[in-house]
Amino acid sequence: MTSNLHVAIISCNKNLEKLASLRETWVQDLNNKSISYQFYVGDNTSTADTDVIALKCSDDYSHLRYKTFAMLEHTLKNYDFDFLVKTDDDTFIDIDNLLNLNIKDCDYVGNFSTFYRFLKNKEEHIGYIKKRSLNQDVCFEYAKHITEDFGYAEGGFYILSRSAAQSILNYAKNNKNVFDIIQEDIFIGYICNKLNLKCKNISIHIPWYDVSSNNISFHPIKSFLMRKLYKSKTFDSRVDLLKKYLLKNKYFIKTNQYV
Repeated sequence: MTSNLHVAIISCNKNLEKLASLRETWVQDLNNKSISYQFYVGDNTSTADTDVIALKCSDDYSHLRYKTFAMLEHTLKNYDFDFLVKTDDDTFIDIDNLLNLNIKDCDYVGNFSTFYRFLKNKEEHIGYIKKRSLNQDVCFEYAKHITEDFGYAEGGFYILSRSAAQSILNYAKNNKNVFDIIQEDIFIGYICNKLNLKCKNISIHIPWYDVSSNNISFHPIKSFLMRKLYKSKTFDSRVDLLKKYLLKNKYFIKTNQYV
């Protein structure tokens, strides 16, 4: 992959303290390789950190697709990049492996799920929405209008070409009803599907973790695990760390196979 990247790390004001664990780990590698990045928060609240951009949008979870839209506007206006890496503040990224990823001629790359799987596990997602105190009727109202089984990259990590980012921005501006899709990753995936963008799936799954097959991204990751993963360099050692943590916290792992 070209090193002409911009990395957009989506965060929020209440998580500003936890950004230290990113700056001490893989974000440090961005600086070492002169790759531009910014943390993006909402509420237009200024901070003392020069690497934090406060966007003119709400900072809460239910407005995440608006924050992503505002981030696309900001990055396209202010950065020269071939590829935009969108990630969350609880994602670990191996920058060397990212740069070795071959995504020539791709528009949209990530750890893919499908809308069919989303609907199949609707009750699980409703539980998640309730936990987040969101309006589940809003979340699922659009579902009955969508019949295709489209793929979308899960929101912890995905990559957009510059032209794809611009096309997504234009589509959202001209089709306001797409904002009815409250989940940001499905919001982006749905637009990519409508635009017939060239996609690449690099995902495999460990229960409760999205792990890219090229040892690139791990999500969701707590701060102490962020540091441990940074010290570990191989895919197997990183997966072992996650498994130990999952078992310690009584998550059920059916098999040692990655599904």
